[in-house]
Amino acid sequence: MNGIEIFLLELGTSWMWSKILVYIFLLLFFFLLALQLQRIIIINKFWRIAFVILVTILPVNIYFLFHPIYTGDIYDQALDTKSKYTFPETKTLSIFTLKGCPHCKNTIPYMEKLHLRNDQISIRYVIVGTKDSKNPGFTNEIPVFCQKVYVNKPLEIGDVTQGSYPCFVLSQHGKAEKRWFNDGFGMRTMDEIESYFE
Repeated sequence: MNGIEIFLLELGTSWMWSKILVYIFLLLFFFLLALQLQRIIIINKFWRIAFVILVTILPVNIYFLFHPIYTGDIYDQALDTKSKYTFPETKTLSIFTLKGCPHCKNTIPYMEKLHLRNDQISIRYVIVGTKDSKNPGFTNEIPVFCQKVYVNKPLEIGDVTQGSYPCFVLSQHGKAEKRWFNDGFGMRTMDEIESYFE
């Protein structure tokens, strides 16, 4: 997330729209700018059209290089899951992680923003490994509002994660209801999580 997306989130837009609105604003701004500039600079009709297209598309493509839209940002890619693992009875978002996983660590800012938007959301990190003070990985950075659970045997959660970390699971009544792997998790998923806890 970047500053513009965070600003839009703080205005109350949804997670998905905070991502998409930036592109809409950029396209509109550079299109209007190109229309104004082409009147001043270029006489030939062909070059005017080419100029407008170039000035409109190029900045948006550059922005896309640094802040791409992924499929999970637009579509909910939740998977059903049946698992032997016992989840909490209350509605909970569980994030299955590995201590040294950089993608797992990158979930923390999103969970902090999610908590700021709705502090009633129950978030828990399920960490593969033991609570080891010599090698904590990123676990010391997990916010205090998140519960930490350590699992010593990865096979206990194998049917949930299928070896993909981080893995996000919404659960209730001790059972998993929806699951996302890292490659299917995006802004649309964050909207889904918020609506789940309403």
